[in-house]
Amino acid sequence: VNSGVGYALLPGRVGMVYESRVKLVPLQARYHLQQHIGVVFLKAKERDPNLLALLAECRMYSLKNPS
Repeated sequence: VNSGVGYALLPGRVGMVYESRVKLVPLQARYHLQQHIGVVFLKAKERDPNLLALLAECRMYSLKNPS
């Protein structure tokens, strides 16, 4: 990716970060994949407001974007 030559696999969500500097080429449909992400934290942190907010956002996202 140096000197104007090179390729790298990047998740689509980084497109907006690099849109002015790199050209993103989508993969063919046969190479698309879906990831499942879990959230794990200590029981002592289960009342942490930041973690509760993160979990709420995850739930709202999953309701809007069912897999």
